[in-house]
Amino acid sequence: MDFDFPYTDEEKAILRKWQVCQLACLSKTHTFMQAEGLNYWIDCGTLLGAIRHKAFVPWDDDIDLCLLEADFLTLRQKAKQIPELGKNFGISIHLSSHDPYYIGIGLSGLPRNSIDIYCVQRFRFGRMSVILKKINRKLYFLARHFEFDGTFPDGDKQGKKRFFPSLEGLRAIFKKKHSWRGRAQIGLLPFAPLLRLIVPLMGLSVRLLLKYLQTPDGKFVSYHLNSRFCFETSVQASTVFPLSLLEFEGQLFYAPSNPHQYLVALYGDYKTPPPLSNRVISHYTLEEIRQFLNELKL
Repeated sequence: MDFDFPYTDEEKAILRKWQVCQLACLSKTHTFMQAEGLNYWIDCGTLLGAIRHKAFVPWDDDIDLCLLEADFLTLRQKAKQIPELGKNFGISIHLSSHDPYYIGIGLSGLPRNSIDIYCVQRFRFGRMSVILKKINRKLYFLARHFEFDGTFPDGDKQGKKRFFPSLEGLRAIFKKKHSWRGRAQIGLLPFAPLLRLIVPLMGLSVRLLLKYLQTPDGKFVSYHLNSRFCFETSVQASTVFPLSLLEFEGQLFYAPSNPHQYLVALYGDYKTPPPLSNRVISHYTLEEIRQFLNELKL
């Protein structure tokens, strides 16, 4: 199967150097987690890479981990109390100022995250929790398009609570006028102030229902009820636990007990790579990666 991607040999070499740095960060984080008694597992693109490539997805530029809520809160609380937590392991832990359900980890001395850690909870009913999570996600992105995503707990731009999009936001909407999504957004513009009032209330109602379904001993798992991330289908706790060791870049890391079922719940047909045009890095630009490598003197 062809896994090439539309970058020059030089650009691929730069990305690979960054991946090697990220692998070092993951290895140090694995040791740190074991020392702290925290049970992580690799998630999303990292798990996909481990299963499909036994390595990074060639065009991936970050690492994804998950922790159950109890372990996630333990790590967050310790990182608040001990700013240099992880320093003895060669890593630095970064807490988000606006998203309490996300933790970033980077190599010591580099103020950039190599690893994203997400909070996972257990729920009573799998299918219902998936439906509610998907509704919350759609509401979040609607709010994001009209620049009031700050009304959601994990909004990327927590300060944005506008009643009408900015000039820059309007330009972005009208650039998409040839797509059905763009036309829909343009059609909704006159109702933006009304959406600003209704959508956050709808999101709050959905999250309250999820709160009712959430329980520490639930038979299903999903990303935190306040997070916009969600699975496509329900995931039983037995799909994740007990955790197993899985090879990634020649090393062993913790992963869900049934990674195939987990990836199907995330992506559907995960074995088929995306179109060539979609095989691009998504978190950083190549120029930023060059800068990171220079900071690390690589």
